[in-house]
Amino acid sequence: IPYWTEFRVYISILTPVSNFNLVLLDEPTYDLNIEDENVIAEMLKKYLKDKTMIIVTHRPILSNICDIHYFMKDHELQLSETLL
Repeated sequence: IPYWTEFRVYISILTPVSNFNLVLLDEPTYDLNIEDENVIAEMLKKYLKDKTMIIVTHRPILSNICDIHYFMKDHELQLSETLL
């Protein structure tokens, strides 16, 4: 089973029955094609819309679902003034 399929299954099962408020994702769409990445982004928006997500990513599709953006500069975390 491809990684993204497993990921979708886990989120689908865990989200409705979990009481968590914070989700940490480190490059969740690494090595996916654009179609699969879009599926994951839509799934995250749908199932985790009421949760706080911290997503580490270099991919614009995932950064576009975020409300606040930070970036690293000179080894410091800084708030971005614009969307990626």
